[in-house]
Amino acid sequence: MTVVVGILNRRGAVLAADSAVTVNNAHGTKIYNSATKIFPLSAKSPVGVMIYNNAMFMTTPLDVIFELYRARRGDQKFDTLKEYADDFLDFLRCENYFADADGQKEYFEKEVSDFYRRVNDTVEEEWTKRYGEDADYDEKIVAEIMHGVLEGTRKDYAEDSECEELKDYPKRSMILYGKDIFDAIKEDLKGKDLPANLKTDIVNTFHKYLKSSTFHIWSGLAFVGFGEKDIYPSILSMYLGGVIEGRLRYAYLDDAETIGMRYSALIRPYAQRDVIDNMIWGIHPSVERTVLQLNRNAIESTREKILKELEKAGVKQSVIEKVTEMDLDEVKTVFGDSLEDYERNSFIDGILDAVESFNMSDVANMAESLVSLTYIQRHISSSEETVGGPIDVAVITKVGGFQWVKHKPWPPPVA
Repeated sequence: MTVVVGILNRRGAVLAADSAVTVNNAHGTKIYNSATKIFPLSAKSPVGVMIYNNAMFMTTPLDVIFELYRARRGDQKFDTLKEYADDFLDFLRCENYFADADGQKEYFEKEVSDFYRRVNDTVEEEWTKRYGEDADYDEKIVAEIMHGVLEGTRKDYAEDSECEELKDYPKRSMILYGKDIFDAIKEDLKGKDLPANLKTDIVNTFHKYLKSSTFHIWSGLAFVGFGEKDIYPSILSMYLGGVIEGRLRYAYLDDAETIGMRYSALIRPYAQRDVIDNMIWGIHPSVERTVLQLNRNAIESTREKILKELEKAGVKQSVIEKVTEMDLDEVKTVFGDSLEDYERNSFIDGILDAVESFNMSDVANMAESLVSLTYIQRHISSSEETVGGPIDVAVITKVGGFQWVKHKPWPPPVA
């Protein structure tokens, strides 16, 4: 895991990242503190990129890909940051995605296997919630639960935007491409005495997943810097998946956020962002989620008490039904919005006002401190130290371009 952060104001942008990388293998988990997660994207333009989550694209390390991009396209200039990101995607296409046909097929199989595992895990959780761990297996009930899980999952994917290069990917082509692995799923269902029509349900849902902007196997990229026509810096994030039959799975998370009239300063953490969010919003995300859930529970509990009192008082059934059917979502939303307004007025607005006035040295110190805070929290907690190692810091300005403030030495010093 990792933590990276971009901080922007009208003077420029700062990128900061830790050096921890988690490697999973047959023998367990190993954490190394030697990874680089910040890269200059261009040799001549003020643009950089941060990576998080998966440091590999297909079977090639992303740091190798960025080095090749700079060597082959690093002298190009574009008007906007989005064009730099688009050109990087075009570079992947022109380099055959750094993967042959076997590599693409392997990626597809990983996606199917991961998807099927997630479905089974959700079904098992639902079964345990309903009947407990020791209940006798009932294939009819399991099939019913699985159908429900798949239906709900398809609805979630339907609300997503679609991957640009997979939105017209025919289901028939996908079925032919993944015949072996889908047949293996059918055999697995047969071994569990589950109906064969579940395979069709699984295939249909997986096809929806592939076309959606939900990613289970992905790398996060955050492009930061200036286009040729920009006065102020921007930040633009995307999920980068893999390649299936020559189709690239990627999704921009949103439009580029640009310093200007709307934003005078921005703080954008990625990956393990909970400590930074706690710092700038004044509340830990898990505490905020708990508060919101407790509020929802309290509202529902209050309604139940009101209904009981109405019944005791002999109120007409039509009135009781109206109270029962009353939509309380608006009340819950008002509470959530009010909490966010309080956090913004009490904490983040003041921090952003300070960042707006900072020179780049102050911004660099702040970015390094935010990453360091995450490291300290992980170090003193009982969880794995998935954030650590030297902190890399880079500054990007319109005239000065990409400059390292702190960077791990390479080659490393001899012990």
